[in-house]
Amino acid sequence: MQVKQWFGFVPDFIITLDAEYCRACGSPVFTIRGHNVEEFVGVVRRYGADAAGVRAIVDAANRPPEIARAHIAHACGTCQLRVA
Repeated sequence: MQVKQWFGFVPDFIITLDAEYCRACGSPVFTIRGHNVEEFVGVVRRYGADAAGVRAIVDAANRPPEIARAHIAHACGTCQLRVA
């Protein structure tokens, strides 16, 4: 009855979280992490480009870009800063 009063209906499920856990994770720490492509460097170094489908990324990196740098600059603000 209390759940119906809270939500106006009986939900399919309710997730209950521990208050201590919520307090500890309530202050997120923002950080920059390496991009997935950067992690492939170690895979290629250890196992070669054919490991885990990395060959396609290596081949793409060795080809010239399909879109000119000037066009990429219009995609986002970060790219505009790099071209300027």
